[in-house]
Amino acid sequence: MKLASSLQRAVQPLIENRLLLSLGLSATSGIVLQSLFPIHTGDPMLQMIELERPVIFHSVVWSYNLFLYSTPFLVFSILLSLVYVHFYAPKQMEVSGPLPPYHDPLAREDLFLVLGELHHQTKPKPSSTPQWLSIPARGLYTGICIVGATGSGKTRAILLPAMRQLFAYKANDPKQRLSGVVLEVKGDLCGHVQKLLKECGRGEDYIEVSLTGNLRYNPLNNDADPYAQAFSIASVISPSGARVKSPSGSRATPISSGTSSCSTVSATSMSRWSTSSAPSSAPERSNPC
Repeated sequence: MKLASSLQRAVQPLIENRLLLSLGLSATSGIVLQSLFPIHTGDPMLQMIELERPVIFHSVVWSYNLFLYSTPFLVFSILLSLVYVHFYAPKQMEVSGPLPPYHDPLAREDLFLVLGELHHQTKPKPSSTPQWLSIPARGLYTGICIVGATGSGKTRAILLPAMRQLFAYKANDPKQRLSGVVLEVKGDLCGHVQKLLKECGRGEDYIEVSLTGNLRYNPLNNDADPYAQAFSIASVISPSGARVKSPSGSRATPISSGTSSCSTVSATSMSRWSTSSAPSSAPERSNPC
C-alpha cells in the first residue's frame, strides 16, 4: 500500500504533463531513429523515381522521416495513457480557507463597503486564503448598478447590506456620519431604511416625505411654464402606449401608465435620512436597480 502511494506521487507530475512528455520523447526518438535508419536515397529504384517523378520521390522521403517521429509519439501517448488509467489519483478539491475577521461597520475607522468574498481572480475555484472584496471610500463616489430579474434578491442580498454598512459608519459622530437621498419606486424600501437606522442607533435621523406625513413635497412647485407642467402630468396619467406631443412640438413621445414614486431627502448639516412613498393604483413594476 505504501509502495503504491509512493509510485502514485512519483508519476503524478509525469501524467499531468503527459502531452509535453510525449512530444519530447518522440522528438528524441525520431532523431535517434533517423540517424540509425536513414532512408537510402542511393537505391536504384528511388533514383529512377526521382528522375521520372520527383514529386513522388520527395513525398516518400518526407513521409518516411515523418513516420520516424509520429510513430514514437503514438507509442508514448498510449503508454502514458495506460499509466494515467491505472496510477493517476486526482487531487482533492481545494477547500476554501477561513476569511479574515469581518470589521463591524459600527467600529470602522475608515469608510469602505464590503461586497463579498475575493478568491482566485483567474480560476473558478476557492482560495485557501480568501479576502474580503470591498470598495474603498474613493470608489464610493462613482455609480454602482445592480441588475437582476424580479425576485432575484437584489434588495436583500446587495442593497440592504450595503445600506447597513453605510448607515453604521461613524453613527455616533454627527459630523462624520453619512447622509443622503434614497429614491425608490416599489414603496417597500422605506420600512427597511427606518429599521436599519434604528439598528444603527440613528432612528431620529429618519425623516419621511410623503403625501400624508408632516413633510411634503410638491413636484409642481417649480419654475416650469404651465404647458411643460401639463405635459409632465399627461406623461404620467396617459394610458399605456399613448403618445403625447412634447412642448417643443418637434416629435411625439411614448407614454407609460401611472407609476408610483418614493423619494428620500436628507439635510447634510443634520445628517438625516428621509423617505417618501406615493401610492399608486398602477400594478407593481419591476425595478432593475
